[in-house]
Amino acid sequence: MARFRSLLDPWFWVWALIGAGLAFSMLSFAGFFVGIGCIVLLMLMARESRIRRSWLGLLVGAGGLCVVIAYINREGPGTSCHTFGDGGVECADGLPDPRKWLLVGVLLIGAGLLAQLRTGAAEGETS
Repeated sequence: MARFRSLLDPWFWVWALIGAGLAFSMLSFAGFFVGIGCIVLLMLMARESRIRRSWLGLLVGAGGLCVVIAYINREGPGTSCHTFGDGGVECADGLPDPRKWLLVGVLLIGAGLLAQLRTGAAEGETS
């Protein structure tokens, strides 16, 4: 039971938000400022061993952002056009392949959750 309680640890999900912020900072210039804030939070949180134990949430957060990007580009790869009721057409060129983003996202989320479960099980055995 301690194994699954590790996924309910609020610090795990705070780490996940930081992971999503750090991943976003790598994709956008505007994310630069988000990245600086995330790095400051990361350094503050890493000081406390109780909080530091849930660092695997970083993987889940980065994976979550990859899944969101896959969803945004779900009509890719290539060009996608939409026709509007007034006869207008809007096309988006160069959409990336969403399957790659989805695969990376699912792998990161799965790795983060499984590793957190293993960590929670190991902590349950020692306490």
